[in-house]
Amino acid sequence: MRSLGLLGALGLFVVATTVISQIGSILGNRVPWFSATSAVFLFVGSFVLSAIFFVVISRLGTAKPPQIRELVPGALLAALAWQGLQSGGNAFVTTVVARASVTNGVFAVVLGLLAWLYLAAIALVFCLETNIVYARRLYPRSLLTPMTDRVDLTEADRLAYARLARAQSLKGFQNVEVTFDHDGQYATEHRRRRATEPQESADTRILRLREGLRRALPESVTSRFDPVAHIADKPVTTTVGHETEADETPDTTPEHTASEPQAR
Repeated sequence: MRSLGLLGALGLFVVATTVISQIGSILGNRVPWFSATSAVFLFVGSFVLSAIFFVVISRLGTAKPPQIRELVPGALLAALAWQGLQSGGNAFVTTVVARASVTNGVFAVVLGLLAWLYLAAIALVFCLETNIVYARRLYPRSLLTPMTDRVDLTEADRLAYARLARAQSLKGFQNVEVTFDHDGQYATEHRRRRATEPQESADTRILRLREGLRRALPESVTSRFDPVAHIADKPVTTTVGHETEADETPDTTPEHTASEPQAR
């Protein structure tokens, strides 16, 4: 019965909002005395009606009906998005489809309808997720959590990931416990560990890079590193302000002066 009620509410919502939008468009184009103030009142009425219908749809479409106040933010966003979609669809029909040829008009209607339905579905899902975040207090959230592990999780992040893991359970007697290393503060722990660990020298870094390349590349490529392997193995002893051993070695090359006899 709940599914039938949801379908009926959806159908009534689409019909009511479409009729109100079309009435406003017709009156604005054909009735001279239809002022801008009346159009504003018509828009506000359509917006309020859309918000009420979205509250009803959100309440009927969930397994556990939430409270009305938890559905208001998503309903307001959904009503605003619906008004924008209706205005955009009306503008597309009057400016693109009406001026196109018969063949192009058919393609414009089909492709435009597909794009309109896609945007409507995305907007509805976004508004429903807004209600969930507001009802479950899943905010504030860390911005970089979907892209890297080197972040500090907030309390809302830990709650969201724990609920996501528990939602994957398939049996009623299956218990899922979620824990986080370092209590979710992985970025802070990583910085602390880097600060306490000894710094890696340049020679060690070069040798580690060479060994990694040898394991990653085929033998036909790594064999080219053998002629220059002694360069990486040779320690770097030259420092600023000190002379190297080669500089301290006296030059034993015989000097030729002008007094020496030239070779015949």
